[in-house]
Amino acid sequence: MAEIAPLVELIKKEYERIKLLSTDELRAESAKLKALIQERIKPEEDRIAELKELVETVDIQESENIYQEIDKLEEKNRRQT
Repeated sequence: MAEIAPLVELIKKEYERIKLLSTDELRAESAKLKALIQERIKPEEDRIAELKELVETVDIQESENIYQEIDKLEEKNRRQT
């Protein structure tokens, strides 16, 4: 419990800030958050796109390895969003 106490305090502080926002301000905050998430997962998304192109040019065994890497990158992105 002690490990999460600082996070709980941060959440409470953020809640106090956002509860005062208007609907339009909340929409703007949501857009900023979405942009931040996209920025943070962009390297993995770019690598996934590269791998999907590469998989078309390699043999079946190598393509299996590539698909495994794609799966790992996609899982990482899911955890970040």
